[in-house]
Amino acid sequence: MTTRPKHYVEYAFLRLVVALVCLLPLRGALAVGWVLAALSYPFMRRRRAEALRRMREVFGPDIPESRRRGWAWLSWRNLVFNVVELARAARNPPEELDHQVDVAGLQPCLEYQRAHGGCTIAVCHMGNWELAGFAARRMGLPIFVMMRAQSNPLITRFLDTVRERHAIDALERHQALSSVAKRIRSGGVFTILPDIRSKTREGSVLVPFLGREGHLMGGAALFARLTKTPVFTAIMTREGWTRHHVELVQPPIAPDPAVDRDDDVRRMMTEMMARFDAAIRARPDQYFWYNKRWVLDDRFDS
Repeated sequence: MTTRPKHYVEYAFLRLVVALVCLLPLRGALAVGWVLAALSYPFMRRRRAEALRRMREVFGPDIPESRRRGWAWLSWRNLVFNVVELARAARNPPEELDHQVDVAGLQPCLEYQRAHGGCTIAVCHMGNWELAGFAARRMGLPIFVMMRAQSNPLITRFLDTVRERHAIDALERHQALSSVAKRIRSGGVFTILPDIRSKTREGSVLVPFLGREGHLMGGAALFARLTKTPVFTAIMTREGWTRHHVELVQPPIAPDPAVDRDDDVRRMMTEMMARFDAAIRARPDQYFWYNKRWVLDDRFDS
């Protein structure tokens, strides 16, 4: 990918932000994030209106506008907080995560991995999913992910460096899917965000989610089926400004080799998304309502 002048400007700004938030204590850095979120929020009129529309679609007209606006603000603020925390993870000691992220709830997954080998963890866009992965790696889970390259190659390299610093292996999306299955069979724990609309109708899985049906990618269930391993579903929440909590929804979702593959994948995805649906409805302010590839959108790229 060609590096353009604007990419260098964006990267310089990113490094400046990293330097600033790493100099400050955590609460001070998040206070800077709060100011940045507050300053940018008024300029997000179109995306904010779309987020409010999505909330109205999911929760119905009985929820007051003021309440939905509160959720929309917290969702945006939390995203900026996530960026600040990711920036701090680029330079600050990994031990800082021990005081930020409670991953004790992942213990059943760790026990399974040590006793039986690899598996998959499905998470949705709640809490700080990147930070939770770093903390899970510190507890001993051999996590790996599949990432999409950013439009700015310098930022892609920066993110790769941060993940490498925290021992997170990242496979690029163009790599063969067999590489993921091989890693799982070798004991790796594949972490995936399934609450994203499929780019194409072909090969997508149509499952109920947030009151409608969405065309989702069935990767989590497909890899579980291919490797004969379970999918653990994890819910992440931000508690106040500085603390995160990660919890598994039990039991893990296991493939059924006696069932037709497509039916089994649909069953697993339906159960998985029902768990995320319940978590989002319980804590709507924690969900990232601004995702450009909205899970319930009917548009496709091809």
